[in-house]
Amino acid sequence: MGSKVKMNEKPAGSARGMAVKSLIAALPALALIAGDASAAGTCNRSELFSSRLLTDICYECIFPIKIAAARVGKGTVPAASAQNPMCVCPGAFGIPAPGATIGMWSPARLIEFTRDPGCSPVLNGAVLPARNRADLGAHGEGVNDAGDLAFYHWHYFSFPLLSMLDMGFLSRCASGDYSSMDLMYLSELDPTWKKEKLAAITAPESALFANAPAVASCAADAAASQSGEPLDAMFWCLGAWGTTYPLAGYTFSSGSINENTSELMGRVIMALHRRGLAVQTMGSGSLCSWPPNPFMQKSMYRYSMIFPRPESRSNHGTGVSTMLTGGDRQIPGTGEDPVYLIWRFEECCQTAW
Repeated sequence: MGSKVKMNEKPAGSARGMAVKSLIAALPALALIAGDASAAGTCNRSELFSSRLLTDICYECIFPIKIAAARVGKGTVPAASAQNPMCVCPGAFGIPAPGATIGMWSPARLIEFTRDPGCSPVLNGAVLPARNRADLGAHGEGVNDAGDLAFYHWHYFSFPLLSMLDMGFLSRCASGDYSSMDLMYLSELDPTWKKEKLAAITAPESALFANAPAVASCAADAAASQSGEPLDAMFWCLGAWGTTYPLAGYTFSSGSINENTSELMGRVIMALHRRGLAVQTMGSGSLCSWPPNPFMQKSMYRYSMIFPRPESRSNHGTGVSTMLTGGDRQIPGTGEDPVYLIWRFEECCQTAW
């Protein structure tokens, strides 16, 4: 597939409007596929597929766009991104193809957290066919020797918004990635999310960091994260959010819902990387294709809440304190199952052929 920057031939407003109408038209079908919606009245509705798709997302957060040595727009580029302005990838007939390095922040995934198994705010209150009442989660109602715990289930969606709205570029690197919304993972079907001992089997290195010195060392990452550059080498830390391990759904409930689910979001992304379900989209090794990476590179990701109270003018990096991003974004009674938009810094080699 050739590597081309995709340009809109229609006015941006009309193209965007048509795409939104198509997404809204598809919503009833998504809800039908999701399963029984008889309990939808108890499930939060995000109303994402509406005008909120245009008003509640920080489109200016895609900047800066990096094209070779130039940067278009304001913003920050991760320090671990590719530094060479020029690149070479395999071309047609085995002839190396030279090109320019391009990169940008791209809204790529959605993740929703819910205490009610199967409940999907993204699908507007539909209930997925994975409903086991024994798996009911809670905020601060599970208790063990360490104190009160919170537990949430999660659903992970592909959400390449720029492609869906016909606004983004397509490249050889993204050709294997998703081009439309799709449900990728449900924690209700994953026994490791409910059992910390099972989770340790998929991440045996977690035993090395289950001690006070390892946890205390995360203070350095917490400080660095506030500037938007978390310490990637300290993969066992999630900045001010908490710790990466265990890769399971229990966390202390002493913080806000936003804080608890932010920590769980970091664990989810780490678990997906460990299982080969998340790829490396940034760095010199990702210009010609996006390879798997068993460890999450924290600086590659940014996040913004889109439900219940959207971050419509900004996004934030891994581990940034929720005191800065808004610890009170939940709405008691109607907005306690948050939905986050996950941004990735995506880089590719724009080749000549």
